[in-house]
Amino acid sequence: MATTGFRAANVAGIDPWDLRSGRTMAGITGALKTNCRNGVNNLYNFDGFLSGLTIDAAATGVRDDFWDTIDDFDWPMQPIRKVADWSDDTFCDSTTFADVTTHDGGKTFTTCNNSVCIYRDKITEIEVTDRRVGGVSTTWSSALLYCAQSTYGGYPAGSWRLPTQKESMSLYNHGLNYKFNMKDWFWTATTYSENASIAWVHEVASGDMYNSSSKSDANAFYCIRGGASW
Repeated sequence: MATTGFRAANVAGIDPWDLRSGRTMAGITGALKTNCRNGVNNLYNFDGFLSGLTIDAAATGVRDDFWDTIDDFDWPMQPIRKVADWSDDTFCDSTTFADVTTHDGGKTFTTCNNSVCIYRDKITEIEVTDRRVGGVSTTWSSALLYCAQSTYGGYPAGSWRLPTQKESMSLYNHGLNYKFNMKDWFWTATTYSENASIAWVHEVASGDMYNSSSKSDANAFYCIRGGASW
């Protein structure tokens, strides 16, 4: 990046996740993934139904393909792979999340444990609490209030909130289930537009989003803070 008459690029503080995967600047190779896709379980290999077609004639029955993709519901019980033709920069997994657990509001950092556990999605920069943050399932309004008043990780009240419907979907898409077992229905902050007494709930393990949970129902929840624009 430096030639006669030009200063070298200042890369202090630049992380590979600040640059898009496949790009290199000043010797830093980007890691940011922008097109996350489902994994494959080759126990479900469906190549056989393509018999007689030329679309995959050379590799039928041999490789993982997009028709073999599955949700993340049974991870880690089943081995998850990526489609053979997809590169690593489209396969979001546990590497997409950084452990940013803290007990003093970010002054010092430790590691995820049974008392406090916080991960940052390195794509959106949203920070996520452990699914056990509330301890129990509760109503929508109670979940909203809990997150708003939470001092989880030593952050002041007002730092945390429920994720919106699309934020929760995005976290699923980026592989949140690889960090936390999310096999429950989780509240989002988003109200169903056709009925204000209903809010969207999300099973983050499977990606299933459901719009028929009364706000008086009891569901699990997790809290988030930050984001790329904070």
